[in-house]
Amino acid sequence: MKTLDIDLTPAQYHRTEELHLAIARKLGINPSDIGNTRVLRRSLDLRGQIRYHTLLEVYLNYEPLPEPVYKSPFKDCHNAPPVIIVGA
Repeated sequence: MKTLDIDLTPAQYHRTEELHLAIARKLGINPSDIGNTRVLRRSLDLRGQIRYHTLLEVYLNYEPLPEPVYKSPFKDCHNAPPVIIVGA
């Protein structure tokens, strides 16, 4: 896995083939060696030519993707004191 900071045109960002070509050019590898990509951060630059400033995780063909981690937005309340609602 490699982390890559790259500026992309809208065509490069939205078309997988062009995205892989841009990544391969930046990393100096063959586009067919790219397995999957994950966008970590993206911002749109509208000054002059429209560009996506993108932070990517690039997984090569031989690298397995990590399992997604699900983090619940709720706290564990199994041992919390009971709640009493007054005036409902």
